[in-house]
Amino acid sequence: MNKLSHTSISRYLECPRKYRHYYIEKIRPIKTKSALVFGSCLDKGLNVLHEGKSLEEAKKLFGLEWLRYKDDPNMVYSKSDLDKELLKYHNILTEDNWYSILLKAELMLEACKREVLPLIKKHIAIQKPISFKNPEGDEVHGFLDLIVESHEGKIYLMDNKSSSVTYEADSPKKSQQLVLYYYIEKDLMKIDEAGFFVYKKKINLNKVKTCESCGVVNNSSHKTCPQMDIGEGFLINEQPKRCNGEFTVTYNPIAEVDMITNEIGPEEEDRVINDIDTANEGITNQQFGSNFNSCETKYGKCEYWKLCHESSMEGLKIEKKKE
Repeated sequence: MNKLSHTSISRYLECPRKYRHYYIEKIRPIKTKSALVFGSCLDKGLNVLHEGKSLEEAKKLFGLEWLRYKDDPNMVYSKSDLDKELLKYHNILTEDNWYSILLKAELMLEACKREVLPLIKKHIAIQKPISFKNPEGDEVHGFLDLIVESHEGKIYLMDNKSSSVTYEADSPKKSQQLVLYYYIEKDLMKIDEAGFFVYKKKINLNKVKTCESCGVVNNSSHKTCPQMDIGEGFLINEQPKRCNGEFTVTYNPIAEVDMITNEIGPEEEDRVINDIDTANEGITNQQFGSNFNSCETKYGKCEYWKLCHESSMEGLKIEKKKE
């Protein structure tokens, strides 16, 4: 009997050999991508807000969780993590990825309170454990983020995401995880739609540059005011003079969040059930061949690339069994 999760199913479908390395041989990457850790820490802060607690409590919990990784030498940050202007706004002069993410998370938590909570009339479930078994006893399990009721009376199954890219309008019904959780929950309650709350990693700084001389607001890249003086007394045959005044710059940084939802139909459910059956059958029969199409993607090489292509454990370790 197999006990699977959304993540393990996805890993098998991506590459059966990758599944074997991770779950059976317990070979894990030494380095940790910041996005995985950040997402987990942010979820805990968001849960605090959805449980009805204060913004201060949510920020404090996130901060305590994120602090555990402050000096982690194995953390790998992405380019989207660092926001130099946001750091400068907070008078932090070093290019500190960890601190940049901390500041972004606090703005995301503010966005949840400001934009997401007012949409919700009632929280039906928060971090609910879910599972189902097939007749053979194989189990799929997981935790759903939210089930909520809107003020219009619609029931939504929602997942929290943070992202540096824009989600497509049909991304919920393409998501194996969301459709899987919908499939498990739909017999227990009527769910109208499933979707994402997408917290954008790119912070809107709301930067305003106001000329100290002429008072004109200018959002160009010029270092001094480019406004041309053609005011009272200006002669037709004269060349207008540039203001060149110094700018006063003000900021009002906010995180933005999108709510994207879709109805889930039989076609989406059938696709996910077929994926589960494919993964379950392959794992049961120990079919762990390589999918070479997944060796390199737009995000870079698979973490097991050297192991598979060069028989090298560079960048990898064998996870010790827990006592």
